[in-house]
Amino acid sequence: MARALLLPAAFLVSLCSAAAAKTGCAAVAKYPDGSEITRECIVEGEGKAKGARGSVNGIDEEFLWLKDTRWNWNNWRDVIFKANGAFLAPAEGCEREGNPQCKWATDSDKLYVYFGGAGRHTLTVAPDQQSMYGARDSDGDEVSAARR
Repeated sequence: MARALLLPAAFLVSLCSAAAAKTGCAAVAKYPDGSEITRECIVEGEGKAKGARGSVNGIDEEFLWLKDTRWNWNNWRDVIFKANGAFLAPAEGCEREGNPQCKWATDSDKLYVYFGGAGRHTLTVAPDQQSMYGARDSDGDEVSAARR
């Protein structure tokens, strides 16, 4: 028999006052004993530190030059950054376009490669746009690539 999850008798009230608009969003938990706890709202995509582990989508204009380029990954084999955001590589199910786990995206200063089962890699591109370096997010395993 399934057991219901019982939550404390509290509810959240979003504050939409002028003060909250200045600082962002706030929520108040009001408990039956009369106590209240005010906390900052966390809105997905806002207020995250750079490098936060959330998903990144899209290609920043600073990285448009990367579309349809070929790179040698870790002195191993070549990979391709397709213009549509697909990431092609000879492993991890990334051999053909269409795998949603094989893609690339950027923010204004980092490149994020979703390399199939190997997971997300975060890289920095050298100023000359001929090399990149970084690490796999899950374990810190270093990665580098050289432009072909």
